Amino acid sequence: MQFSYFYLSIVFLLFSSSWTYVVNEQDGKWSWSNAKHLTRSNWTSSLKANNNSSKIHHAVWFIYNYLNYCGYCKRFKPIWESAAQYAAGWSRFIKIGAYDCASESASEHDICQDDAYPQWRIYCPLTNSTQLAFDSDRQTADTKPEDILIWSIKKMNKIAHQCYGKSWPIRDVIEPKNIDDLNNLIPKRIKQFQLFVSDDILLYSLYVLNNSKTVSQEPIYRLAVKNSITQDTGIWKGMKNDDGQISLEQVNSTKTTDQFVLNKKVISHANQSLEKKIGSLKPTLTDIDSAVVWMIKNDLHRKLPKLFDEVKAWLNVVYTYYPGSDNMHNFLHDLINFMSNRTTLSSNELKHYIDSTSVI
Repeated sequence: MQFSYFYLSIVFLLFSSSWTYVVNEQDGKWSWSNAKHLTRSNWTSSLKANNNSSKIHHAVWFIYNYLNYCGYCKRFKPIWESAAQYAAGWSRFIKIGAYDCASESASEHDICQDDAYPQWRIYCPLTNSTQLAFDSDRQTADTKPEDILIWSIKKMNKIAHQCYGKSWPIRDVIEPKNIDDLNNLIPKRIKQFQLFVSDDILLYSLYVLNNSKTVSQEPIYRLAVKNSITQDTGIWKGMKNDDGQISLEQVNSTKTTDQFVLNKKVISHANQSLEKKIGSLKPTLTDIDSAVVWMIKNDLHRKLPKLFDEVKAWLNVVYTYYPGSDNMHNFLHDLINFMSNRTTLSSNELKHYIDSTSVI
């Protein structure tokens, strides 16, 4: 998602039914109940590896990066809360968090990347760094709660060894030719294990993570549907007998192998807003001014000086269609004039200009 598209979309959100979600809650801070609210002050203690223990034991984090004044970002808040609730038992391997990138200052770029929002990232304890879970353009108004979680898991499986370590519990498919071959593939120290027979690696991944508390003692291996050991999809409990041979017993796995639906009751803010009439929302001039002031003071600086031309283009669109107060409209006019004869502008220069006007 390009800078200009993102900011133009925010302008039109001022006129859309998602306006109610542009207004900040709790003085600009979102409340999180299931996802961990990450801040700069708790970032190190929550995420980074403890020097007194092996990094390999620290969980990966799936983190939702958002801007608290962004209506489009807030449409995904209930989705992420639902994902965090579902994944509460995964904490040994994966934890779910959220970070407000609007809280970053102009000089802070180590946590939030200079990209469009909303954005989902994976924190890797082995590298003490984050990377995109998936391209932000992939999500749309039709994105389901389970989609975001599945996309993140899919990316995690690709980077597991360099991100978490070789003890990542989700394994590659095994292909034993017969029961003796299976016996040789299972380490001798393993007395109990499970076989998940499916060609769907995502269902397998979810099953493993939902058994996070026991998977280290009872590892779960995946077989393709066409294999030499079992006759059907499903789950088999495996045990090594005293004589060293393996015995298998199929267990009821109907619910486990069904299509994954995170939470049928979750209705996104985006869908709820479609049911409301725009005229009934009645944002005040103060509301509109506050939203734009937030964008100018807390996010534009992040785009300077690299995207100076895009910033000017965005301001021109906002000025042309601005529905707020005359005072703010005049400020935008003066700001555009200030920028018009410049070829570049730093974030500090923008801050100095704003402070000198004493308007916002």
